[in-house]
Formats: sequence, C-alpha cells, structure tokens
Amino acid sequence: MPSGALTADAFAGFFQGVHGFVPYPWQERLVRRVVGEGTWPEAVDLPTGSGKTALLDIAVFALAANPETTPRRVVYVINRRTVVDQAFEHVLKLQSALTDAADPAVRRVSDRLRDVCDDAPINGVRLRGGTRDLGTWADRPDTAWVTVTTIDQFGSKLLFRSYGSGPRMWPVHAGLAGNDCLVILDEAHLDKPFAETVRQVRAAEPGTSGLPRRYEIVEMSATPVLSGDDRFTFDEDDLACAEFSRRIASPKNALLRLIDWGDPRQTIPAAVLDIVKELDEREQTVGVVVNRVRTALETHRALIQALGPEGWDVHLLTGRMRPLDRDDAVARVQAAVDPERATDADTRTVIVATQCIEAGADYSFDALVTEVAPIDSLRQRFGRLDRRGRLSATADQAARAWIVGPAKPKEAADFVVDPVYGGAVSVTWDELLERTEGGTTPLDASPLASHEFPEAAYTTKLSAPLLLPHHMDAWAQTNPVPAQAPSIDRFLHGMLSDREAHRPADVSIVWRHDRSRAALREVPIRGAEKLQVPWRAAVAWLTGDAEIDVSDVGNETVDTLVAPRRHVDTSEDWCRWTGQDTAPELIGPGDIRPGDVLLVDPARGGLSNGTWCPSSSATVTDLGDAAQQSYQRRYTLRLDTRVHAGLPHPPRPFDDGEAPDSERIDAWLAAVAATS
Repeated sequence: MPSGALTADAFAGFFQGVHGFVPYPWQERLVRRVVGEGTWPEAVDLPTGSGKTALLDIAVFALAANPETTPRRVVYVINRRTVVDQAFEHVLKLQSALTDAADPAVRRVSDRLRDVCDDAPINGVRLRGGTRDLGTWADRPDTAWVTVTTIDQFGSKLLFRSYGSGPRMWPVHAGLAGNDCLVILDEAHLDKPFAETVRQVRAAEPGTSGLPRRYEIVEMSATPVLSGDDRFTFDEDDLACAEFSRRIASPKNALLRLIDWGDPRQTIPAAVLDIVKELDEREQTVGVVVNRVRTALETHRALIQALGPEGWDVHLLTGRMRPLDRDDAVARVQAAVDPERATDADTRTVIVATQCIEAGADYSFDALVTEVAPIDSLRQRFGRLDRRGRLSATADQAARAWIVGPAKPKEAADFVVDPVYGGAVSVTWDELLERTEGGTTPLDASPLASHEFPEAAYTTKLSAPLLLPHHMDAWAQTNPVPAQAPSIDRFLHGMLSDREAHRPADVSIVWRHDRSRAALREVPIRGAEKLQVPWRAAVAWLTGDAEIDVSDVGNETVDTLVAPRRHVDTSEDWCRWTGQDTAPELIGPGDIRPGDVLLVDPARGGLSNGTWCPSSSATVTDLGDAAQQSYQRRYTLRLDTRVHAGLPHPPRPFDDGEAPDSERIDAWLAAVAATS
C-alpha cells in the first residue's frame, strides 16, 4: 500500500505542473468532493469552453489519492470522432507529464500511481472507427487506463459485441467495460439513449458482498441533462476568476440574415458569400456551419471560386468523410482554428462544416455563419465563436454570428418540415424572428444568455429501449451467437417509437482498384477507409436515381428497405464484401441491405474534396495501403500503377487465387535498382 497521504489540496500544484496554469475554482471544488467524499456528481453542467476535459486530470488524481475506492479505468465517451482525437491529445499530455514527472507535484502523483498499479502511471488509448492503437486494457486489467472512445466502440464492448474484436474477446471486454470504470459521457444531452442504457446496465448488476462497487457514471454537458439534484456547476467564485469569466461571459451577438429560400443548396452559398465579404479585417478565421452535406459542398465550391483568387484559404469538414480523409482535413485546419493562435495571421481562412463540429470540438472562429437549426444546435455552434473571449476583449466589441433563414418561412415547404430536424427548425426561426423584431436587432448569443424556447424548438430526443434480462442473456452468449440475438444499435443510439421503420441505417463504401479475393486477403478492408452513408443514399447513387440529401446526424426521414426506382443488374465496378475468407459477391442494388460493406471501383467517383458527393465522377483515391498503416502499423505496397502512379517496371498484378510470389517481387526490386 502506498505511503504518504495525497489530499485535494495537492491538486492545484499537480494541475499546474501538467498544464502550466492554475485550475479554475470549479475544478478544485470538484476535486474536494471526489477525493474527500469519494463520490462523483451524476452530472457536470458547465458552459462550453469552461475546461470540462479536466475531468480526466481529476479522475487520475483521485485514483492516486484513493486507490481503494476509485475506478482504475477512466472512459471518456463522446460520439464525435474529431473530438475523440482532441481529447486524446489531452490524455497524451497528461501521460507524458506523469511519465517524465519533472515537476515535484506531478512526480508525487506519478509515484503514487506506480505504486498502486505496478506499471506506468497511466496508459492512454484511443478507440474510434478507422484506427486501432497498440495495447488495450485487456492486456493489463490491473493497471490504470484512460480511454477516449466513441459510443459505438465502448457501447459495443459493454453489450458483449466489442466492434473490432473477435467473439472470443467479447466477454473479456464486456467484463472490463462493466466493472471498475469511471464512465464520463461528454455532451450527454446529444446522446441521451446511450446514457440511459449505461445506467440501466449499472442498475442491473447483481449485488456483490464484500467487494467495493467502483463504477461511476458522470454525464457532462453544456446543456442540463438530468432533472435530479446531483448536478455540479459553476458558482460566484468562478465568475470572479478573470480567465473563466472571459471565456463564458464574453459578448456574442447573432444577427438574422433573411434570404429568398428557394433551393437552399444554391441560396445559402450566395448568402454566406455576401456575409463573408462584409467581415472586418480582425475576423480572420470564419466558420460556416450548414445542416446538409450537399449544402456544405456547394458552399465550399462557391467560396473557393470567389475567395480563392483573393488569397483566402477555404476548407471543407464533414462527418461524411473516410476517417483518413477526415484526419487530413482536420490537420489542415488545426492551426487556423486553434483557440490560442496568434491574432495577426497573414492568411484569412473559411472552414465550411456540417454538424460534425457542434459538440466538444476545441475550435474557435472569429466570426460564424450558420444555417438556422434547432436552438440547442445553434447554441452548440455559438460555442465555437471566439471560444476564449480574446477577440471581444482586444477589440472591445462583441463577436459576431449570422443565422441564415427564409424571409418567407411559410412559403418554403422543405423548411416548414425540415428533412433533417423536422419542425424544430421552423419553430426556432419563428421564435428568433419575434425576439429580434423581424431580424432588425441582434440576439445575445453568449453562453450565459438565458433564452427560454418552447420544447418544439429543440432537436427530437430519442430514447433507449427498456433493457430486459433476456437482452443481456442473449448478448452474453457469444459462442455461438444466438440466431435471434437483439441488435445493440437501438440501445446505443435510440429508437423512434412512432416511426422506427424510417430510421436511416448506414452502409459502408470502400473504394478499391483491386477487388479480387487474393488482393483483399493480403490487404484487408479496414475501418480507416470506410465511408458511412445512409443505405438509401448509396442505393440511389448506384442505380442513378435522384441524389438523396444527407446530414451528419442520421435523423433524415427516408424510406428504408424500399426497392430502387430503377432496375439495375449486377455491375463489375462494385460488389459486396463479406469478409476476407470469401470472395466478393456481385449483387444488384436491390440486394443491398443496411450494414453491407460495398467495394466500388474508384473510377466510379462518389467523393468531392474527400466528402460524399454522388454527382462527382472524379476518380477516388484508393486508401487500402494507408489504412493498413493506420489500423495496425502494418505497411503494404501494392504493385499496381492504378494504386501508386509512377511505379517503375510494375509486375503483372496477381490473379484471383494466386499466392504472392516472392521471386516476382525480388525481380521487380532488382529491375528498379538497375534503373535507379
């Protein structure tokens, strides 16, 4: 047992040693509760930008202080892949500080953790679609793990289906996910069904005599998520803190821009361009957030054409991108959206995005233009405007946002019942028009603004099904899996009781030149190269039907499992992949079902600027080799000029069923060496 008491008073020095600045008053107050009382609040409700990621630091400090009662596995769950990566950077910083432990206060915590776990102070791991980090908690369940993950990754582990693992490991991951864990649900108001499921699983656990019950669930959000009394938030001490107050009380004004709605995919880009041309020189980085992917594409295209020649950098970021493409896009915009960036950049930047940046992303824009959306979505988007309050502080002027909506909303049919958000958009717009006197006065968009909106103005919240004992019994049978085992999807993402049949399920699309069984066995399909799109949208693309608009939130009202409008026979340029042990299957579009993985010839197109675009015929990059490196640190090089242009003396591609021939590869290497 480690010696030397570690009290809550030591947290400030530890935090400053890791991050270089002192904690906020609320962070110290929460440490005193967690360390002193041994319990976490059910919910942490704090405005966006107030440092909620520090719960990871608090959890690690609490483990060092009270190892007998504190969970050893910290799981930070958020259903946005971009935010997973940002939160993991926080974990890596914490892990590096504890490993090096140059600061005395940090070294004290590090030594305690090493004594407790007989291992490194903490092990950090990131679990999201499209990548797999080396090492998991299954390797060392006795030590401290800080895992940043998505709902699908953690939820599938908790419910005995561990995505990315084989059935033999499902019970292991379920046992680890369901015991000795602190589960932090970030932006829990956006994923209410999963929060309900986790609490149902915890409530269903049988009592264990003599063993500590180290399992805590904390819902973290900028929007109140629980009706109970156990909610932790800021107080007057925080408002008296200059840095905290600057972040959450900095002035922000939202202005309404009324336009002739028409086809929003054309009218919104024109309105955005007009607004951007009106900006001040101080507004160097501009965020543009729209509700549908096609609108984002058209807006990006219009801004590139108009602003590119003037020296602007224009970027596109959506959730309908392959993970590797999205990682590249995020890397390109990171410097421009960094909240701590210099304010005198030489280049002005516009980032056009969809809902993928709403929740948790530590992006800061000097100005924001957004398509009208439900009020809770708008508040999330305002959270990306002047995130540190530095712009308004230096310019002594409120940061500005514009909300674009129809001048005559009652005449816009697709606005009254929005394809993504239903009637919530129309209700929100009516409320905004009334509160701004028809759009003539600005709306207070700061985090502390108290605007009461009717319930109909909020995004429709789904609920998880009731978790019954027979559900867990069926999932727990992993070898063999019961034929009638219930799907876990509704327990992770919720169900629409009145129109469940209309929930759009996804398929995965992978672009590969070489689709033979032999090639796919040597270079298997990986998550990093998969694009998730609604089933019906993929079918419409392959049959040549009219394009179906999609968003990032999966709320579109579409008819699922409806036969394509046109009959199309099987095609040689796409097929269904059923696993590397079987040959790809040639099928017709009418045979495609939700959950399928479709292999498509890159020459067929389907992407524009890395984003789903059925109308694009530009050849798509084959990411098969890059995906191997991302997924398991395995490098491959397919000797195929369609994949790697410019390969000298490429050998004949391998035929289906033909084993790799080392002699042919050696001959190719010799030919390259002889001519280099």
